[in-house]
Amino acid sequence: MSKRVLKEKDFDCLLLKLSSLDASDKDLCALNSLNKLFNNVSQSSFAEKRYFLLLFFAILIIAILPLINIREIFIRDDTECIVKLPDKWEGIFLPRFDCSLCSNLQKISKLSEITREEFEAKYAYTAIPVVITDAMQNWTTDVFDFDFFKNLYTNEKYLHDEYETECQFFPYKTNFTSLKQVFEMNKQRAANPWYVGWSNCNPQTANILRKHYEKPYFLPHSSESSRIDWIFMGSPGYGAHLHVDHVGNPSWQAQIKGRKLWTIEANSECYLQCKPIQVIVEPGEIIVIDTDKWFHKTLIIGDEISITIGSEFD
Repeated sequence: MSKRVLKEKDFDCLLLKLSSLDASDKDLCALNSLNKLFNNVSQSSFAEKRYFLLLFFAILIIAILPLINIREIFIRDDTECIVKLPDKWEGIFLPRFDCSLCSNLQKISKLSEITREEFEAKYAYTAIPVVITDAMQNWTTDVFDFDFFKNLYTNEKYLHDEYETECQFFPYKTNFTSLKQVFEMNKQRAANPWYVGWSNCNPQTANILRKHYEKPYFLPHSSESSRIDWIFMGSPGYGAHLHVDHVGNPSWQAQIKGRKLWTIEANSECYLQCKPIQVIVEPGEIIVIDTDKWFHKTLIIGDEISITIGSEFD
């Protein structure tokens, strides 16, 4: 028999005895023993209610948990990791890499006048990188320079909050925290090496930029480019550190200004079979690479600022 049942029986007996006495309610409330008994019964009742309440919420959480997309709530693809892994550690969490891709690859080819059919069969979805040298002949991207982008992105007509909150900005290993800071840097800061990238997710500015370039002629008819373009800009002597992307599709990157040295490496599981491969992408050339599979880093060479623009394609 539980303590609570004993206490209730004791309480009943006490009430019978008290009823035979000529005692007022005030006198009863003054009894220490009676107060202790009330407190014990109340605490026991509260403990049981709390137990059933916790049990109810536990069952409710278990029931709705499968319906909640935890990843979408807590993880966004466009946010930086709280803890940054060393570059080569990223390969631990990647799908297996076909080492035959790099073991037989001695250099990155530079081609021109390639047909869509040949490009699709050999390069588009095979993860074999290639540089196309004649895909920008009809573009008017010569107008792209630092001042062009500065005027565009600091124009009040095209300033939008999403550039600070939604559009991705990659400072790489600089001290910039926003695109606004890049275009506001003084001459002293501009004299030091810097390299940044950002997504052009605003439709108005995207329409202005796309007046000067088009979908590269060699991409398959059935392929579609991402609605978001990427712009990378920096000074000589700097570039992107070794990393791998998580964009889901292969991509093309057009070298508008400057010269960029690309270094690509396979995953660590192919370390003994494959060596790093380098290629210099010149102005007017487009490199096509699956940056989800290949580790890659870039270095701006020469004495001119580098400006590239690109996109993913499916």
